[in-house]
Amino acid sequence: MSPLVDAFEFSPEKGALQQVAEGIWWLKMPLPFDLDHINLYLLEEHDGWVIVDTGLGGKVSRDIWQRVLAEPLASKPLKRVIVTHYHPDHIGSAGWLCQHYQVPLFISQKEYDCAALQLVQADDTALLLQFLASLGVDQNDALPIIKASGAVLHMYDPLPENYHTLHHDQTLEIGSRQWRVQLADGHSPAHATLYCAELNLLISGDQVLPRISSNVSVNMNTPDANPLACWLKGLQSLQSLPEDTLVLPAHDAPFYGLHRRLAGLQRSHDELLEKLLGLCTDEYQTVNALTHPLYKRKLQGFNLLLALGECQAHLHYLQSQGKVSSQQNDQGQQLYRLK
Repeated sequence: MSPLVDAFEFSPEKGALQQVAEGIWWLKMPLPFDLDHINLYLLEEHDGWVIVDTGLGGKVSRDIWQRVLAEPLASKPLKRVIVTHYHPDHIGSAGWLCQHYQVPLFISQKEYDCAALQLVQADDTALLLQFLASLGVDQNDALPIIKASGAVLHMYDPLPENYHTLHHDQTLEIGSRQWRVQLADGHSPAHATLYCAELNLLISGDQVLPRISSNVSVNMNTPDANPLACWLKGLQSLQSLPEDTLVLPAHDAPFYGLHRRLAGLQRSHDELLEKLLGLCTDEYQTVNALTHPLYKRKLQGFNLLLALGECQAHLHYLQSQGKVSSQQNDQGQQLYRLK
């Protein structure tokens, strides 16, 4: 299968803008993680600008936004903020932007609710500790996860109290163009992508990334969910878009080759499912016991939490196919074995 094609020879420096289509600008916002940036997009209207995703809450993002909106984009005001989903690198600065520039927020209902819940649960370590124990993580290994999770949860600015709700298959008019909103569960409960047929351009958020797969996890608020089935269904819905769509992802670089990437994402999860099934035996095992050999690399802190959630998501998918079974032991641990 031929590789993806980078859409542009060069990319902007962190904190800088680059035009990617008529009236569409790419802003690379720095992140303090291994994944060291997020791509944010600005859409031009005749009387202002629309932002898609915001970066983390806090001073670094604020300083960049103030400079960008005061210098290269100063000829028009900010008009609204659109957020694809509730993760802090996408919505973290939304509250400050909406308050400071007096503009509305557009987000799906489930994503807003999840962001609000994150803020409520930011200091509730007992709930996370209980969830980790159910996966077979002992307290010594759980404490670094709780510390790392607490740091991430504090990367949100306070949310706006009022917002406009995005709906599946809704059409947004931005400037003179029509943008189709699609919502998908899996990576988050109602992740929004935006497609403009006139430009043949997809703002994919985390739903389609060119070189890594989005994390698809079971989390403590939905412990019985099957997020992988939902996420794969969301990928299938994007097959209806043209292969030569310009894809603007949240991480890495814009690219061409949408159908090839969708097939590659499906294949990578099929391989992970096959590997996990090979690790399952006739004896019950915890999620933690299966996670470490599944990934074969040192996992700790927030990366361990993501790996645990993804392992359990794949176990639930296998369970839905009748290939594994589960039960809970007297210690409240969820256990899995071949069926």
